[in-house]
Amino acid sequence: MSKFWDKLSAKHKEMLKNGIHGFRNTVATRYFTDKRRDNEAYIQSIARYVKNIDMSDSMFGNPVTTKINNHIVTQDLINSMFEIEAMDIDFSKIKSVCEVGAGYGRTAYVLLKRYPHLKYTIIDIPPALDLAKEHLTKEFPNADIKFLLVPDKSLGADLYIAISILTELSEKELADYFEMFATGKYLYLKDWKTKVNPDNGTTFSEGSFPIPGSWERMFKRNDPITYNFYDAMYRIKAINPVEYIRQKYTIIGGKPGVLKGMNRQDLYKLFAELGFTNGCEVGVEKGKNAQDMFEYIPNLKLYAVDPYKQHPQYSYEATAYLRRWDDRYLRMVKRQAQKRLQNKNAVIIEKFSEDGAKDILDNSLDFVYIDGDHSYDFVMQDIILWSRKVRIGGIISGHDYFYDNSKPGRQAKVTQAVNDYTKVHGIEFYITDEGHYVKKGDASSSWLWVKMEEISPNVVGA
Repeated sequence: MSKFWDKLSAKHKEMLKNGIHGFRNTVATRYFTDKRRDNEAYIQSIARYVKNIDMSDSMFGNPVTTKINNHIVTQDLINSMFEIEAMDIDFSKIKSVCEVGAGYGRTAYVLLKRYPHLKYTIIDIPPALDLAKEHLTKEFPNADIKFLLVPDKSLGADLYIAISILTELSEKELADYFEMFATGKYLYLKDWKTKVNPDNGTTFSEGSFPIPGSWERMFKRNDPITYNFYDAMYRIKAINPVEYIRQKYTIIGGKPGVLKGMNRQDLYKLFAELGFTNGCEVGVEKGKNAQDMFEYIPNLKLYAVDPYKQHPQYSYEATAYLRRWDDRYLRMVKRQAQKRLQNKNAVIIEKFSEDGAKDILDNSLDFVYIDGDHSYDFVMQDIILWSRKVRIGGIISGHDYFYDNSKPGRQAKVTQAVNDYTKVHGIEFYITDEGHYVKKGDASSSWLWVKMEEISPNVVGA
Protein backbone atom coordinates (compact mmCIF):
# COMPACT_ATOMS: atom_id res chain seq x y z
CA MET A 1 0.00 0.00 0.00
CA SER A 2 1.28 3.51 -0.83
CA LYS A 3 2.92 5.56 1.92
CA PHE A 4 0.21 8.18 1.44
CA TRP A 5 -2.52 5.61 2.07
CA ASP A 6 -0.72 4.35 5.17
CA LYS A 7 -0.75 7.86 6.64
CA LEU A 8 -4.30 8.56 5.45
CA SER A 9 -5.65 5.38 7.01
CA ALA A 10 -3.99 6.14 10.33
CA LYS A 11 -5.26 9.74 10.32
CA HIS A 12 -8.85 8.73 9.59
CA LYS A 13 -8.78 6.04 12.27
CA GLU A 14 -7.65 8.68 14.75
CA MET A 15 -10.44 11.05 13.66
CA LEU A 16 -13.03 8.29 14.12
CA LYS A 17 -11.75 6.89 17.41
CA ASN A 18 -14.73 8.30 19.29
CA GLY A 19 -17.28 6.89 16.84
CA ILE A 20 -18.72 7.58 13.42
CA HIS A 21 -21.63 9.83 14.40
CA GLY A 22 -21.13 13.15 12.69
CA PHE A 23 -18.18 11.98 10.54
CA ARG A 24 -19.67 13.80 7.54
CA ASN A 25 -18.85 17.00 9.36
CA THR A 26 -15.25 15.89 10.07
CA VAL A 27 -13.60 13.25 7.88
CA ALA A 28 -15.88 13.90 4.87
CA THR A 29 -14.92 17.59 4.83
CA ARG A 30 -11.45 16.54 3.68
CA TYR A 31 -13.01 15.56 0.35
CA PHE A 32 -16.11 16.94 -1.39
CA THR A 33 -18.00 18.40 1.56
CA ASP A 34 -16.85 22.03 1.68
CA LYS A 35 -16.57 22.67 5.42
CA ARG A 36 -16.42 26.45 5.05
CA ARG A 37 -19.71 26.53 3.15
CA ASP A 38 -21.52 23.50 4.51
CA ASN A 39 -24.89 25.17 4.93
CA GLU A 40 -28.32 25.13 3.34
CA ALA A 41 -27.70 28.17 1.15
CA TYR A 42 -24.58 26.65 -0.42
CA ILE A 43 -26.26 23.31 -1.05
CA GLN A 44 -29.12 25.15 -2.75
CA SER A 45 -26.64 27.07 -4.92
CA ILE A 46 -24.75 24.02 -6.24
CA ALA A 47 -27.98 22.13 -6.86
CA ARG A 48 -28.32 24.13 -10.10
CA TYR A 49 -25.66 21.88 -11.65
CA VAL A 50 -27.91 18.83 -11.34
CA LYS A 51 -30.80 18.22 -13.73
CA ASN A 52 -32.74 15.67 -11.73
CA ILE A 53 -32.84 15.50 -7.93
CA ASP A 54 -34.94 12.38 -7.53
CA MET A 55 -34.09 11.11 -4.04
CA SER A 56 -33.15 12.02 -0.50
CA ASP A 57 -29.70 11.33 0.87
CA SER A 58 -29.17 8.87 3.70
CA MET A 59 -28.56 10.37 7.10
CA PHE A 60 -25.52 8.17 7.69
CA GLY A 61 -22.86 10.29 9.38
CA ASN A 62 -25.29 13.09 10.35
CA PRO A 63 -24.76 15.48 7.39
CA VAL A 64 -25.90 19.08 6.98
CA THR A 65 -29.06 19.05 4.84
CA THR A 66 -31.55 21.17 2.98
CA LYS A 67 -34.82 20.42 1.25
CA ILE A 68 -35.22 20.53 -2.54
CA ASN A 69 -38.20 19.15 -4.47
CA ASN A 70 -39.38 17.60 -1.23
CA HIS A 71 -36.12 15.64 -0.92
CA ILE A 72 -33.53 15.88 1.85
CA VAL A 73 -30.36 16.93 0.05
CA THR A 74 -26.67 17.21 1.01
CA GLN A 75 -23.46 18.38 -0.63
CA ASP A 76 -22.41 14.78 -1.21
CA LEU A 77 -25.72 13.90 -2.86
CA ILE A 78 -25.37 16.84 -5.27
CA ASN A 79 -21.77 15.89 -6.11
CA SER A 80 -22.71 12.26 -6.74
CA MET A 81 -25.67 13.16 -8.97
CA PHE A 82 -23.52 15.66 -10.86
CA GLU A 83 -20.91 12.98 -11.55
CA ILE A 84 -23.40 10.28 -12.56
CA GLU A 85 -25.30 12.59 -14.93
CA ALA A 86 -22.02 13.36 -16.68
CA MET A 87 -21.36 9.67 -17.35
CA ASP A 88 -24.28 9.70 -19.82
CA ILE A 89 -24.44 5.94 -20.38
CA ASP A 90 -27.37 3.56 -20.49
CA PHE A 91 -27.23 2.03 -17.03
CA SER A 92 -29.83 -0.59 -17.98
CA LYS A 93 -27.00 -2.18 -20.00
CA ILE A 94 -24.45 -1.86 -17.19
CA LYS A 95 -24.35 -4.98 -15.03
CA SER A 96 -21.33 -4.38 -12.81
CA VAL A 97 -19.59 -1.38 -11.28
CA CYS A 98 -16.26 -1.29 -9.45
CA GLU A 99 -15.33 1.84 -7.51
CA VAL A 100 -11.82 2.39 -6.21
CA GLY A 101 -11.70 4.63 -3.17
CA ALA A 102 -15.44 4.95 -2.58
CA GLY A 103 -15.20 6.52 0.87
CA TYR A 104 -18.36 5.80 2.82
CA GLY A 105 -20.19 5.01 -0.46
CA ARG A 106 -21.80 8.28 -1.53
CA THR A 107 -21.69 7.49 -5.28
CA ALA A 108 -22.67 3.88 -4.74
CA TYR A 109 -25.69 5.07 -2.75
CA VAL A 110 -27.11 7.04 -5.70
CA LEU A 111 -26.34 4.38 -8.29
CA LEU A 112 -27.87 1.57 -6.25
CA LYS A 113 -30.95 3.68 -5.48
CA ARG A 114 -31.51 4.27 -9.17
CA TYR A 115 -30.29 0.95 -10.54
CA PRO A 116 -30.80 -1.83 -7.99
CA HIS A 117 -29.78 -4.50 -10.53
CA LEU A 118 -26.13 -3.42 -10.36
CA LYS A 119 -23.43 -5.66 -8.94
CA TYR A 120 -21.25 -3.24 -7.03
CA THR A 121 -17.67 -3.74 -5.87
CA ILE A 122 -15.78 -1.30 -3.65
CA ILE A 123 -12.00 -1.39 -3.22
CA ASP A 124 -10.62 0.76 -0.42
CA ILE A 125 -8.56 1.00 2.75
CA PRO A 126 -9.77 1.04 6.36
CA PRO A 127 -11.58 2.76 7.94
CA ALA A 128 -13.32 3.94 4.74
CA LEU A 129 -14.09 0.39 3.68
CA ASP A 130 -15.71 -0.34 7.05
CA LEU A 131 -17.83 2.82 6.80
CA ALA A 132 -18.98 1.89 3.29
CA LYS A 133 -19.88 -1.59 4.43
CA GLU A 134 -21.90 -0.34 7.39
CA HIS A 135 -23.62 2.34 5.32
CA LEU A 136 -24.48 0.37 2.18
CA THR A 137 -25.42 -2.96 3.72
CA LYS A 138 -27.90 -1.12 5.93
CA GLU A 139 -29.36 0.90 3.06
CA PHE A 140 -29.36 -1.99 0.55
CA PRO A 141 -29.63 -5.28 2.47
CA ASN A 142 -30.50 -7.27 -0.68
CA ALA A 143 -27.98 -5.70 -3.04
CA ASP A 144 -25.05 -7.60 -4.56
CA ILE A 145 -22.15 -5.62 -3.04
CA LYS A 146 -18.57 -6.76 -2.47
CA PHE A 147 -16.07 -4.95 -0.26
CA LEU A 148 -12.43 -5.60 -1.17
CA LEU A 149 -9.41 -4.48 0.82
CA VAL A 150 -6.50 -2.92 -1.07
CA PRO A 151 -4.55 -4.36 -2.93
CA ASP A 152 -7.29 -6.78 -4.08
CA LYS A 153 -8.58 -6.23 -7.62
CA SER A 154 -11.89 -6.82 -9.39
CA LEU A 155 -11.57 -7.55 -13.11
CA GLY A 156 -14.06 -7.24 -15.92
CA ALA A 157 -16.43 -4.58 -14.53
CA ASP A 158 -18.62 -2.78 -17.02
CA LEU A 159 -17.89 0.54 -15.32
CA TYR A 160 -14.91 1.57 -13.20
CA ILE A 161 -15.12 4.70 -11.03
CA ALA A 162 -12.10 6.45 -9.51
CA ILE A 163 -12.91 9.68 -7.69
CA SER A 164 -10.08 11.61 -6.00
CA ILE A 165 -8.00 8.47 -5.65
CA LEU A 166 -5.52 8.15 -8.53
CA THR A 167 -3.28 10.97 -7.33
CA GLU A 168 -2.95 9.17 -3.99
CA LEU A 169 -1.24 6.18 -5.59
CA SER A 170 2.37 5.28 -6.18
CA GLU A 171 3.42 4.86 -9.83
CA LYS A 172 3.40 1.07 -9.44
CA GLU A 173 -0.08 1.08 -7.90
CA LEU A 174 -1.33 3.39 -10.63
CA ALA A 175 -0.06 1.02 -13.33
CA ASP A 176 -1.68 -1.94 -11.55
CA TYR A 177 -5.06 -0.21 -11.39
CA PHE A 178 -4.94 0.78 -15.04
CA GLU A 179 -4.30 -2.86 -15.87
CA MET A 180 -7.49 -3.60 -13.98
CA PHE A 181 -9.40 -0.78 -15.70
CA ALA A 182 -8.33 -2.17 -19.08
CA THR A 183 -10.48 -5.26 -18.47
CA GLY A 184 -13.67 -3.17 -18.32
CA LYS A 185 -15.87 -1.16 -20.68
CA TYR A 186 -15.88 2.36 -19.19
CA LEU A 187 -13.77 4.42 -16.78
CA TYR A 188 -15.01 7.56 -15.02
CA LEU A 189 -12.32 9.49 -13.16
CA LYS A 190 -12.37 12.69 -11.16
CA ASP A 191 -9.25 14.15 -9.62
CA TRP A 192 -7.01 17.12 -8.96
CA LYS A 193 -5.80 19.11 -11.95
CA THR A 194 -2.40 19.26 -10.27
CA LYS A 195 -1.19 17.54 -7.15
CA VAL A 196 2.18 16.91 -5.54
CA ASN A 197 2.30 13.83 -3.35
CA PRO A 198 5.54 13.98 -1.34
CA ASP A 199 4.77 10.78 0.56
CA ASN A 200 4.88 8.76 -2.67
CA GLY A 201 7.32 11.05 -4.46
CA THR A 202 4.85 11.71 -7.27
CA THR A 203 3.56 14.78 -9.10
CA PHE A 204 0.35 14.65 -11.10
CA SER A 205 -1.30 16.94 -13.61
CA GLU A 206 -4.06 16.55 -16.16
CA GLY A 207 -2.96 14.03 -18.75
CA SER A 208 -0.35 12.34 -16.57
CA PHE A 209 -2.34 9.14 -16.03
CA PRO A 210 -1.30 6.13 -18.18
CA ILE A 211 -4.41 6.11 -20.38
CA PRO A 212 -3.88 3.99 -23.52
CA GLY A 213 -4.20 5.86 -26.80
CA SER A 214 -6.78 3.32 -27.98
CA TRP A 215 -9.31 4.41 -25.32
CA GLU A 216 -11.97 6.84 -26.51
CA ARG A 217 -12.36 9.92 -24.34
CA MET A 218 -16.09 10.63 -24.13
CA PHE A 219 -15.68 13.96 -22.33
CA LYS A 220 -13.37 15.99 -20.13
CA ARG A 221 -14.39 19.11 -18.22
CA ASN A 222 -13.48 21.35 -15.32
CA ASP A 223 -15.53 20.68 -12.19
CA PRO A 224 -17.60 23.81 -11.45
CA ILE A 225 -18.35 22.69 -7.88
CA THR A 226 -14.93 21.60 -6.56
CA TYR A 227 -11.97 23.92 -7.08
CA ASN A 228 -8.96 22.62 -9.03
CA PHE A 229 -10.73 19.39 -9.99
CA TYR A 230 -11.72 17.95 -13.35
CA ASP A 231 -13.52 14.81 -14.46
CA ALA A 232 -13.42 12.65 -17.57
CA MET A 233 -15.02 9.54 -19.03
CA TYR A 234 -13.42 6.90 -21.25
CA ARG A 235 -14.78 4.11 -23.38
CA ILE A 236 -12.26 1.31 -22.96
CA LYS A 237 -11.31 -0.30 -26.23
CA ALA A 238 -10.66 -4.03 -26.29
CA ILE A 239 -7.13 -5.04 -25.43
CA ASN A 240 -4.97 -6.39 -28.24
CA PRO A 241 -3.77 -9.60 -26.55
CA VAL A 242 -0.57 -9.89 -28.60
CA GLU A 243 0.48 -6.31 -27.85
CA TYR A 244 -0.49 -6.75 -24.21
CA ILE A 245 1.68 -9.86 -23.84
CA ARG A 246 4.64 -8.19 -25.54
CA GLN A 247 4.37 -5.13 -23.33
CA LYS A 248 3.83 -7.01 -20.08
CA TYR A 249 6.50 -9.71 -20.41
CA THR A 250 10.13 -9.92 -21.36
CA ILE A 251 10.27 -12.54 -24.12
CA ILE A 252 13.37 -14.71 -24.13
CA GLY A 253 14.45 -16.53 -27.28
CA GLY A 254 12.55 -16.93 -30.50
CA LYS A 255 10.50 -19.97 -31.49
CA PRO A 256 8.94 -20.34 -29.03
CA GLY A 257 9.51 -17.26 -26.91
CA VAL A 258 9.70 -17.83 -23.17
CA LEU A 259 7.58 -15.39 -21.17
CA LYS A 260 10.09 -14.57 -18.45
CA GLY A 261 8.82 -15.15 -14.93
CA MET A 262 5.41 -16.48 -15.98
CA ASN A 263 4.11 -19.67 -14.37
CA ARG A 264 0.83 -21.46 -14.94
CA GLN A 265 -1.01 -19.40 -12.33
CA ASP A 266 0.26 -16.24 -14.03
CA LEU A 267 -1.22 -17.53 -17.29
CA TYR A 268 -4.65 -17.58 -15.66
CA LYS A 269 -4.05 -14.10 -14.27
CA LEU A 270 -3.30 -13.03 -17.84
CA PHE A 271 -6.64 -14.49 -18.94
CA ALA A 272 -8.32 -12.41 -16.23
CA GLU A 273 -6.46 -9.24 -17.21
CA LEU A 274 -7.64 -9.75 -20.80
CA GLY A 275 -11.20 -9.96 -19.54
CA PHE A 276 -11.64 -13.65 -20.37
CA THR A 277 -14.57 -15.31 -18.60
CA ASN A 278 -15.60 -18.18 -20.88
CA GLY A 279 -13.13 -21.05 -21.13
CA CYS A 280 -12.59 -24.76 -21.42
CA GLU A 281 -10.12 -27.26 -20.00
CA VAL A 282 -9.63 -30.45 -21.99
CA GLY A 283 -8.32 -33.13 -19.63
CA VAL A 284 -9.50 -32.32 -16.11
CA GLU A 285 -8.44 -35.41 -14.13
CA LYS A 286 -8.61 -34.43 -10.42
CA GLY A 287 -9.77 -30.88 -11.06
CA LYS A 288 -6.80 -29.22 -9.37
CA ASN A 289 -5.92 -27.08 -12.37
CA ALA A 290 -9.56 -26.14 -12.97
CA GLN A 291 -9.73 -25.09 -9.33
CA ASP A 292 -6.77 -22.76 -9.93
CA MET A 293 -8.57 -21.25 -12.91
CA PHE A 294 -11.53 -20.35 -10.73
CA GLU A 295 -9.20 -18.85 -8.13
CA TYR A 296 -7.51 -16.50 -10.58
CA ILE A 297 -10.21 -15.75 -13.19
CA PRO A 298 -13.21 -13.82 -11.80
CA ASN A 299 -16.68 -14.60 -13.16
CA LEU A 300 -15.36 -17.66 -14.97
CA LYS A 301 -17.61 -20.13 -16.73
CA LEU A 302 -15.59 -23.27 -17.41
CA TYR A 303 -16.36 -26.26 -19.58
CA ALA A 304 -14.47 -29.18 -18.07
CA VAL A 305 -14.03 -32.00 -20.61
CA ASP A 306 -12.85 -35.45 -19.50
CA PRO A 307 -14.29 -38.90 -20.36
CA TYR A 308 -13.10 -40.57 -17.15
CA LYS A 309 -12.67 -43.78 -19.10
CA GLN A 310 -10.04 -45.28 -21.35
CA HIS A 311 -10.12 -44.41 -25.02
CA PRO A 312 -10.76 -47.50 -27.17
CA GLN A 313 -8.00 -46.50 -29.60
CA TYR A 314 -5.30 -46.25 -26.96
CA SER A 315 -3.23 -49.13 -25.60
CA TYR A 316 -3.38 -48.55 -21.86
CA GLU A 317 -1.76 -51.87 -21.03
CA ALA A 318 1.50 -50.68 -22.60
CA THR A 319 3.30 -49.74 -19.40
CA ALA A 320 3.11 -50.08 -15.66
CA TYR A 321 2.55 -46.30 -15.52
CA LEU A 322 -0.60 -46.54 -17.55
CA ARG A 323 -2.00 -49.52 -15.71
CA ARG A 324 -2.92 -47.17 -12.88
CA TRP A 325 -5.48 -45.58 -15.21
CA ASP A 326 -7.93 -48.38 -14.61
CA ASP A 327 -11.65 -47.91 -13.97
CA ARG A 328 -11.15 -47.73 -10.22
CA TYR A 329 -8.59 -44.94 -10.49
CA LEU A 330 -10.71 -43.01 -12.99
CA ARG A 331 -13.76 -43.21 -10.73
CA MET A 332 -11.68 -41.87 -7.85
CA VAL A 333 -10.29 -38.85 -9.76
CA LYS A 334 -13.74 -38.11 -11.15
CA ARG A 335 -15.11 -37.83 -7.61
CA GLN A 336 -12.24 -35.52 -6.69
CA ALA A 337 -12.93 -33.27 -9.67
CA GLN A 338 -16.64 -33.14 -8.91
CA LYS A 339 -15.90 -32.15 -5.32
CA ARG A 340 -13.44 -29.43 -6.33
CA LEU A 341 -15.81 -27.98 -8.90
CA GLN A 342 -19.03 -28.15 -6.93
CA ASN A 343 -20.59 -24.74 -6.34
CA LYS A 344 -18.47 -23.39 -9.19
CA ASN A 345 -19.76 -22.22 -12.56
CA ALA A 346 -18.40 -25.37 -14.21
CA VAL A 347 -20.04 -27.58 -16.81
CA ILE A 348 -18.50 -31.04 -16.67
CA ILE A 349 -18.66 -32.71 -20.09
CA GLU A 350 -17.96 -36.39 -19.48
CA LYS A 351 -16.97 -37.26 -23.05
CA PHE A 352 -13.88 -37.93 -25.10
CA SER A 353 -12.38 -34.73 -26.43
CA GLU A 354 -13.54 -35.20 -30.01
CA ASP A 355 -17.12 -35.77 -28.83
CA GLY A 356 -17.09 -33.03 -26.21
CA ALA A 357 -16.03 -30.50 -28.83
CA LYS A 358 -19.37 -31.04 -30.57
CA ASP A 359 -21.13 -29.60 -27.50
CA ILE A 360 -19.35 -26.24 -27.79
CA LEU A 361 -20.17 -23.64 -30.44
CA ASP A 362 -17.38 -22.53 -32.78
CA ASN A 363 -15.82 -19.15 -31.91
CA SER A 364 -17.56 -19.06 -28.52
CA LEU A 365 -14.67 -19.47 -26.07
CA ASP A 366 -12.22 -16.88 -24.76
CA PHE A 367 -9.65 -19.61 -24.15
CA VAL A 368 -9.02 -23.33 -24.19
CA TYR A 369 -6.40 -25.15 -22.11
CA ILE A 370 -5.49 -28.57 -23.54
CA ASP A 371 -4.08 -31.16 -21.14
CA GLY A 372 -5.59 -34.44 -22.31
CA ASP A 373 -4.03 -37.43 -24.06
CA HIS A 374 -0.38 -36.58 -24.69
CA SER A 375 0.26 -38.82 -27.70
CA TYR A 376 1.06 -36.96 -30.91
CA ASP A 377 -2.11 -37.81 -32.85
CA PHE A 378 -4.47 -36.92 -30.02
CA VAL A 379 -2.66 -33.66 -29.21
CA MET A 380 -2.83 -32.64 -32.86
CA GLN A 381 -6.51 -33.59 -32.98
CA ASP A 382 -7.22 -31.54 -29.87
CA ILE A 383 -5.45 -28.48 -31.25
CA ILE A 384 -7.35 -28.70 -34.54
CA LEU A 385 -10.77 -29.31 -32.99
CA TRP A 386 -10.56 -26.91 -30.06
CA SER A 387 -8.92 -24.05 -31.97
CA ARG A 388 -12.20 -23.74 -33.85
CA LYS A 389 -14.05 -23.21 -30.57
CA VAL A 390 -11.96 -20.14 -29.60
CA ARG A 391 -12.93 -16.71 -30.90
CA ILE A 392 -10.59 -14.40 -32.76
CA GLY A 393 -8.49 -12.66 -30.11
CA GLY A 394 -8.84 -15.58 -27.69
CA ILE A 395 -6.01 -17.83 -26.56
CA ILE A 396 -5.29 -21.46 -27.40
CA SER A 397 -3.07 -23.02 -24.76
CA GLY A 398 -2.09 -26.24 -23.06
CA HIS A 399 0.29 -28.04 -20.77
CA ASP A 400 3.50 -30.09 -20.97
CA TYR A 401 5.71 -28.52 -23.60
CA PHE A 402 8.50 -31.10 -23.19
CA TYR A 403 9.65 -34.55 -24.34
CA ASP A 404 9.42 -37.50 -21.97
CA ASN A 405 10.99 -40.65 -23.34
CA SER A 406 10.95 -42.33 -19.92
CA LYS A 407 7.23 -43.14 -20.28
CA PRO A 408 6.83 -45.05 -23.56
CA GLY A 409 3.07 -45.50 -23.18
CA ARG A 410 2.47 -41.84 -22.53
CA GLN A 411 5.23 -39.98 -24.28
CA ALA A 412 4.69 -36.28 -24.06
CA LYS A 413 4.61 -35.57 -27.77
CA VAL A 414 2.96 -32.26 -27.06
CA THR A 415 6.08 -30.37 -28.06
CA GLN A 416 6.27 -31.93 -31.51
CA ALA A 417 2.56 -31.49 -32.19
CA VAL A 418 2.61 -27.83 -31.11
CA ASN A 419 5.76 -27.16 -33.14
CA ASP A 420 4.34 -28.80 -36.26
CA TYR A 421 0.95 -27.08 -36.09
CA THR A 422 2.37 -23.61 -35.48
CA LYS A 423 5.04 -24.04 -38.17
CA VAL A 424 2.56 -25.13 -40.84
CA HIS A 425 0.22 -22.23 -40.06
CA GLY A 426 2.86 -19.59 -39.36
CA ILE A 427 1.76 -18.98 -35.77
CA GLU A 428 3.88 -17.12 -33.22
CA PHE A 429 3.58 -18.88 -29.88
CA TYR A 430 5.00 -18.65 -26.38
CA ILE A 431 5.74 -20.91 -23.44
CA THR A 432 5.75 -20.21 -19.72
CA ASP A 433 8.98 -20.02 -17.75
CA GLU A 434 9.38 -23.51 -16.27
CA GLY A 435 11.93 -22.23 -13.77
CA HIS A 436 9.24 -20.24 -11.96
CA TYR A 437 6.67 -22.92 -11.19
CA VAL A 438 4.95 -22.85 -7.81
CA LYS A 439 3.30 -26.26 -7.70
CA LYS A 440 5.09 -29.50 -8.54
CA GLY A 441 2.54 -30.41 -11.20
CA ASP A 442 3.28 -27.16 -13.01
CA ALA A 443 6.98 -27.82 -13.54
CA SER A 444 6.46 -28.42 -17.28
CA SER A 445 5.89 -25.33 -19.38
CA SER A 446 2.50 -24.37 -20.72
CA TRP A 447 2.23 -23.25 -24.34
CA LEU A 448 -0.03 -20.56 -25.78
CA TRP A 449 -0.84 -18.40 -28.75
CA VAL A 450 -3.44 -15.79 -29.65
CA LYS A 451 -5.92 -16.83 -32.33
CA MET A 452 -5.52 -14.23 -35.07
CA GLU A 453 -7.57 -15.82 -37.87
CA GLU A 454 -9.72 -18.78 -38.75
CA ILE A 455 -7.80 -21.74 -40.08
CA SER A 456 -9.87 -23.81 -42.51
CA PRO A 457 -9.15 -27.48 -43.12
CA ASN A 458 -6.90 -28.03 -46.14
CA VAL A 459 -8.78 -29.23 -49.18
CA VAL A 460 -6.71 -32.04 -50.73
CA GLY A 461 -6.76 -32.36 -54.51
CA ALA A 462 -8.81 -29.25 -55.12
